[in-house]
Amino acid sequence: MTEGIGFTHIHKANDDEHPFSMGLAAARDALQDAGIGGADVDLVIFVSAGDYDYRFWCPSSAVVRELGCHHAYSFEVRNGCAGGNLACNIAMGLMDRDSSVKTALIICADTLSRVISPEIPECHPLLYFGDGAAAVVLKRNHPCYQLLSFAEHTDGELGDLLRVDAGGTRHPINENFNDWSKTFSKVDAAAFANLIDKVYLKEYLAVIKRPSIVQDIQSLK
Repeated sequence: MTEGIGFTHIHKANDDEHPFSMGLAAARDALQDAGIGGADVDLVIFVSAGDYDYRFWCPSSAVVRELGCHHAYSFEVRNGCAGGNLACNIAMGLMDRDSSVKTALIICADTLSRVISPEIPECHPLLYFGDGAAAVVLKRNHPCYQLLSFAEHTDGELGDLLRVDAGGTRHPINENFNDWSKTFSKVDAAAFANLIDKVYLKEYLAVIKRPSIVQDIQSLK
C-alpha cells in the first residue's frame, strides 16, 4: 500500500460500529459546529458505497428521526470516492430550484474494511479500504463559503471492476449459499495497478482541465 496508493494505515470500525451509527455521530458534531439543531435542517443526504447496516433500508430517514429533522426531505446517494462531493452538488442544485431548502446536512459513512479480506489474494490491492464517517452542513447564501463548481467523469468500461458478487438478485445468500469468498470485493492485481497508474491519472487531469472548471478557478483571482 505504501508504494502503490501511499497509505501507511487505515481506520477500522469496532464490531458494534456501523455506517448509520458512525454517520449519525458525525452529523451531530456537524450540527453542533454549525450552531443549529435538527429542526433547522431542510434536506438530509446519506452517502455511502451502498453497504448499509441493513439491506433494502433508508438510513437517511432514520437520521431524520434521530435528529428531529421534522420537515426535512431525505434520500441516499450510492457512489464511490466522489460521493460526498456529488451530494454537495445535488444539494446546491436543489437549493437553486427550491427556495424552501435553506439548510442541508450531508453525511458520508462506510465500513469498507468489511468487504475485503487479507486472506484472499484478490483482495490485496484493496487493503487500503477503511472505515469512517464525516458530515457537513450547507447553508443557502453562506457569507463566506460557496460551492463554485463540480466535475466528474465515469468510465463505463470499469463498471464491473469493484463489486461484491453475493447478496444481490443474481447471487442471493440463501439456504443453498456456501461460497463465502463471493461476499468480498476482489480485483485482478495487474489490471488494478494499471488502472491507478494510467486511467485515473488521465481522467483526473482531464476533469481538472475542463474549461468550466478553469473558468471557475480563475474567477477566484
